[in-house]
Order: sequence, then structure tokens, then C-alpha cells
Amino acid sequence: MIKIAIIARAKSEHSLYVMLSALCALNCEYLRTTPRVPRLYASGTRYRRETASSRRAHGNPSDCDEWLTIPEIRSVGAGDCEDLAAWRVAELRQDGIAARPQLREVRPGHWHVTVIYPDGTGEDPSRILVDQERARGAQEPP
Repeated sequence: MIKIAIIARAKSEHSLYVMLSALCALNCEYLRTTPRVPRLYASGTRYRRETASSRRAHGNPSDCDEWLTIPEIRSVGAGDCEDLAAWRVAELRQDGIAARPQLREVRPGHWHVTVIYPDGTGEDPSRILVDQERARGAQEPP
């Protein structure tokens, strides 16, 4: 697991992108060396938003954001936006698609991470997994 303590004022887009690039590279290496890793959307992984209280529950300071690699996501069954986007970017790169993570500041100091394709189109793994979960819930008998 990669633990990153980021002070709010130090969260520049550039520094976050550099760290995301490193997380994507770790995931690419994992996929390259580990056979039969399920695809993100077929893995049963759920989106789970990381909050200050969830950080404290894991024994971390409230400003310490945990960035998970694929094996850690699989072990807990969930990840937040940067975890999921980094997994998806690694998958796409393994498929020969030069995807990259994309940061969007949703409010000052708070970022959401998605995936951008070379043609400029995007994909939001968090949203896709939330939609999958809702669809599964709608199909379950009462």
C-alpha cells in the first residue's frame, strides 16, 4: 500500500499527477508479472470513497490518503477514485492503449481522478462501478 500524507495546501495538480503516474506504473508491472488478474469491471471490486473518518479507523491521520495498488484493492474488495483509475489505466496500457489518469478539482483542494484516452474521451471507473453495483442490487430478489 502506498500511504501519502498530503497537506491540503501542497496538493498541486502536478505533484498529484506525478504520484498517480507512479501508481499506474506499479500497477502495470503487477499486471505484466501476475497472470490471470481479473479485469477491473469483472473483478467484483466496489467503489468506496475515502473519508477522514475511514482514514482514522485504519489508524492514519485524517490528512493521510491511502493509495492502493491492484493487489491491495483486491484484498479489501474496494478502492476510491485514484485507486480505480490507476488500475484501469494499467489495464488499458497492457492492451496497448496510451491511457492516462486525469485529475479534476471538484472543489478547492479536493480532486477526482478519471481515465482519459488518447483521443480525449474519458471514462470514470468510480461511476461505472457504482452503476454496476446499483444494477446488481436492482436484480436481486426482495
